[in-house]
Amino acid sequence: MLKRFEFTVSLFSISRIHEWIHHTLRTITSPLFNELVIWILDETDGRTPLSAMNADSWKAVDALLGVLAGRNPDFGVTFRDGSNGNFSGDFNTARRHIESCLPLSSLKGFVRFELVPNVENRFKKMGVL
Repeated sequence: MLKRFEFTVSLFSISRIHEWIHHTLRTITSPLFNELVIWILDETDGRTPLSAMNADSWKAVDALLGVLAGRNPDFGVTFRDGSNGNFSGDFNTARRHIESCLPLSSLKGFVRFELVPNVENRFKKMGVL
């Protein structure tokens, strides 16, 4: 039974993964599933990826997150800064933008954000970054 689904994505790609996230979440049928963790890596090459992430393209994901939270009151989505605090240079700006793209989920309080020091970043330890 799947309880947590965790994956990494570059900050540059986050604006383009909404369809994949929606499709993937729709296939999870485990009644124990209660946590989606998105590790965001700072691989922007100086581009501004968050400006390409818009609320219209994330509406279906936002609605589906609400459905999942309705099934499991402990459900949550966690965005983790896996870039040693570099989250596009400004974690709070990125946080506000993601919240604006997931307004219902954010308002209901099941979207969380975490800064993860290198020492706690298992992806860094495994050499994935």
